[in-house]
Amino acid sequence: MQPATAHISESRTAGPEGTAATDSRPIDLVHLSKFTMGRRDLEAEILGLFRQQLAVSLDKLAAAADMAGDDKAWKEAAHTLKGSARGVGAWALADATADAELLTSGPDRVAVIAGLDVLVGAATGFIDELLEDWQS
Repeated sequence: MQPATAHISESRTAGPEGTAATDSRPIDLVHLSKFTMGRRDLEAEILGLFRQQLAVSLDKLAAAADMAGDDKAWKEAAHTLKGSARGVGAWALADATADAELLTSGPDRVAVIAGLDVLVGAATGFIDELLEDWQS
């Protein structure tokens, strides 16, 4: 794997606040690096914590989707995941959870979890590969 700055994709889309988000990477390492001042040890710690939180957040969303009429639990779980994803630059996941946060129908919520699961899997795999590479 290449250094963090080499993770910038050729095709870019506008991220929040004028940052650039990549189309091909689940996490924008340039964005993350801005907040860690390029400290790879801190980036690794943040990504590790984010990775741990992904499964917890997805479980909370799944539980909230099963609770008919409990909009508060759903919105809180989606909002938490959205904020975490934005913090590390996981733009696709953040956008998907922002959309999910607005859902009010139980069946729609159950359906969206499958899509979030794919995005969480991509982010998790990316983090695992990156951290393994950084350790070698």
